[in-house]
Amino acid sequence: FLRKRTTAPALIRKDTGELLKASDVFEDGGENQVVAVERGSGSPVALEPETGGAYALFGEFTVDGVACETALTRLRDHVADYAPEKVAETTGVDAENIRTAIRWLATRGPGGIAPSYALGRYKHGHIFGQAYAMLMGMTGDYGRHGNIHAHHSGGATLAAGDWASPSDADPGPSLTFPEYPDAMIDGDPHKIRAVYSIESNMMGNQFPDRQRFREAIRSLEMYVVADMHHTDTVQHADIIFPVPHWFEQE
Repeated sequence: FLRKRTTAPALIRKDTGELLKASDVFEDGGENQVVAVERGSGSPVALEPETGGAYALFGEFTVDGVACETALTRLRDHVADYAPEKVAETTGVDAENIRTAIRWLATRGPGGIAPSYALGRYKHGHIFGQAYAMLMGMTGDYGRHGNIHAHHSGGATLAAGDWASPSDADPGPSLTFPEYPDAMIDGDPHKIRAVYSIESNMMGNQFPDRQRFREAIRSLEMYVVADMHHTDTVQHADIIFPVPHWFEQE
């Protein structure tokens, strides 16, 4: 899985810390292509997506005078500084619990990580996303049926099957959130008169021009919100529907 689906065997330059580009090694190499080394021959080869091959996953190599190491070697050396006991001191999570979580993730089959947007919106939040992707790649589970690795652990189509989006349905016009106020207030030629909002605080408290969105909500003939939290958006609703917590449903 690592050789076919990831850049684990890709070479990283020791002088710059950047991936070695195929264009730096081969005359016909691509600017966005990376390089690996074949086991046995030690020859550099350009990596092609989804092809796999007898690539070295660990090791240090010199290619055209450039000292390199594989990405997996770099990752192994990096995580060596984060033993469970050391992480426990920082996080307060028992070291054995950390080991148990890792064993479960690695050996129990389909599972995964559902991080949600909350963590991703903190400073350096993208680093967590990269870490989750690496964990799923290391176990060969990324993209595997039954696994979760997404900001959303589900969705209307996933939960309801074809019922939520029948093939013969006409979805009508599509709008992005910044376009909502104009469509609700002016709506030329198709004024939005009613909105049904599900588990989202976007309308009430998510955009810089908050007063414009509040004006848009007031212009509606009906505003229905289904949510389990009493958000700013819920406070503007004409009708409020309760919804189950995700722990209360499959």
